[in-house]
Amino acid sequence: MIDLVVHRAKWVVPVVRPIVENGAVMVSGNQIADVGSFEEIDATGARIYDHGEAVLMPGLVNVHTHLELSAFRELGRVRNHEGFIDWVRKLLDIRFEMEPETIGKSYEEALEEISSFGTVAIGDTGNDFTHFSRLESFQGAAIYFFEVLGFAAQSLTEALGGHEDIKRLVESGAVDTDEKPSFQLGAHAVYSTSPQVIYQVKKWNSQNCRRMTIHVAENRDEVEFLMTGKGSCRELLEERGQWNKSWKIPECSPVKYLKELGVLDEFTICVHLVFIDEKDLSVLSECGVPVAICPRSNLFLTGKLPPVEKFIEYGLTCGIGTDSLASSSDLNLFSDMQVLINELGLDPKLVLEMSTLGGAKVLGIEDKFGSLEKGKVSSIIKI
Repeated sequence: MIDLVVHRAKWVVPVVRPIVENGAVMVSGNQIADVGSFEEIDATGARIYDHGEAVLMPGLVNVHTHLELSAFRELGRVRNHEGFIDWVRKLLDIRFEMEPETIGKSYEEALEEISSFGTVAIGDTGNDFTHFSRLESFQGAAIYFFEVLGFAAQSLTEALGGHEDIKRLVESGAVDTDEKPSFQLGAHAVYSTSPQVIYQVKKWNSQNCRRMTIHVAENRDEVEFLMTGKGSCRELLEERGQWNKSWKIPECSPVKYLKELGVLDEFTICVHLVFIDEKDLSVLSECGVPVAICPRSNLFLTGKLPPVEKFIEYGLTCGIGTDSLASSSDLNLFSDMQVLINELGLDPKLVLEMSTLGGAKVLGIEDKFGSLEKGKVSSIIKI
């Protein structure tokens, strides 16, 4: 016998249709069987839970996190005033000194924290594969992007270095994208990953029906680096022995650079996009690129928000991420939503969609998450 449960509340927010007053969501097993007003739904034989003066809505989708940086949350509590690259230096120095056990424990605590804020799906980015299996405990969808760095590397194999487990996965392509956690490759950024490696990361993801993520135009130093080959990014690469003398300065924006590399399409998630112009927006729109917005992190690191109104105007699919605890005070996606509403004056309905269905579309899981619809996973949260 099918066990039917009906959740009733003052308001139900399906996202894909208008808000329902005196609404209800019928659940069968772990799937949504029906959504509508309480009077419309046939609740015969079902257990009914009346949540009273509450709102029922789909769980949030956090499209961009760095949970392995959760041990460095002290960095995210004091506003950064010394520049993005100096923040990176501090992070690298602290990480080098911290015990792996401490980082692992903080990762697990972060998973609990992110769930407590109503998040049911995450796109987590990291470059320590020991944390991959920790995502199995997350009660929802978990997509792990292993972040490839190496500006001096000439190939993906070289960039992966001593990551033998990752090499085996990359060579076999044996990870099922429907499994949890789902494994995918990401490139860190245009100033930290060589063009050859960025291209090969994209090629591997495309061949294996996966999505790629990359930080793009997050800071002014990145733009200066591509235009002149100089500045803080160049200095950091030289400090860490990653400068490549044969690299040709493209003299263009990060977006145009990636377009010329042939890696921009609807399966390449561009994260941040703070320092871009109208030409970049045209390219992103033309290529159908999905966008991950991290408002509080951007304000913390650069004092500037991405042009989200323009993203909407150009028809880009947008999701919202908290980024890491090293650049944000917590993993509460509602706080990032609030920034977009208060600082940019965006329509709350639109922001809500970005944090649910928009995020699910960015991660490619909109068939199961992001809205209250028949057949989707019953990841419902109550407010």
